[in-house]
Amino acid sequence: MLSKLVPAALAAAAAAVVVAPAASAAPAPVFTSYDACQAEGSRQQIAAGGPFSGFTFTCEKTYSVGAGTAGCPPTAADGCIGEYWILRSRNV
Repeated sequence: MLSKLVPAALAAAAAAVVVAPAASAAPAPVFTSYDACQAEGSRQQIAAGGPFSGFTFTCEKTYSVGAGTAGCPPTAADGCIGEYWILRSRNV
């Protein structure tokens, strides 16, 4: 009986993996200062294993963000204009 249940359970699990939609990547974190962006990048790098772990990051300057991002009120219909920093990271 168990030998019949195991293949059926495996088939159901495999079907669930194939049918499930791929998770979309979270948007990159945005900060209102370069220092805050650097601090978060350093924190993530240390958590990944340090400077030789393959984790790298940069802070990219941008001049506008969408509503609800980096201190921009969620009610701002067109987002906010100013200096913001986007944390771009990569783990190879």
